[in-house]
Amino acid sequence: MTDRERHILIVDDDTDFAESLGDLLELQGHSFAIASEGMRAVELAAERPFDLVFLDIKMPGIDGVETLRRLQQVQRDVKVAVVTGYATETQLDDVVAAGAFTVLAKPCPYQRLLDVVDRADAEQVVLVADDDPDFTDMLAELLPAPGRRVLTASKALAAIDMLDQESISVLLLDMRLAGTDGYEVLAALKARRITIPVIVVTSYPFAEDELRSFEDSVADVLQKPVPVRRLVEAIGTVTYEISMRQNQGST
Repeated sequence: MTDRERHILIVDDDTDFAESLGDLLELQGHSFAIASEGMRAVELAAERPFDLVFLDIKMPGIDGVETLRRLQQVQRDVKVAVVTGYATETQLDDVVAAGAFTVLAKPCPYQRLLDVVDRADAEQVVLVADDDPDFTDMLAELLPAPGRRVLTASKALAAIDMLDQESISVLLLDMRLAGTDGYEVLAALKARRITIPVIVVTSYPFAEDELRSFEDSVADVLQKPVPVRRLVEAIGTVTYEISMRQNQGST
């Protein structure tokens, strides 16, 4: 049973999946509505606001990308989790650029979907520590979404200051920063006992044996160039893994 009922819209032409997810959400104390195609989803969102939308991409009529854009016209700040098994890379890029909060591949464990629901009210703050202005500008434009805010820093000290001042959810870290390197930021995290997941995103070689000393923080390593949708997927994965470990530790 949840601490607060959330109203959730499931947009999917797979009725078995939609109804099974709806039944599960109802058992958790939530209410839901189902739309099997995009225009019906837009109509439902115009009738009453939703706390969260689970959205497929490949559907009859308008696809999930266009559905997301139209949903935002009637409910600007709606948080949308894309759950799909038949999407092209272009569609995934487009749906992230349109403001999807996370992208999940079918078949997706129900526990993963429930975790998205549990964190529907939380703001995710992503810090990008990278001295490549083209990369940070791109992420500052494409990575924000309803429920996710993005901060950027080109220097280690600026990144460390933000870690001290803000409640950061995930750190995207280049291993080469202006005047120093990413190890300084990792060392600051360790010294301050700040336990947030770090995704190393870099095009430069780095000493893997040195990185192992920070393995408690480093959750993933991605080599540039990396699509924004891949970053969104990685952020979703590492935050879910952290959430599961925290839940296991509290039981």
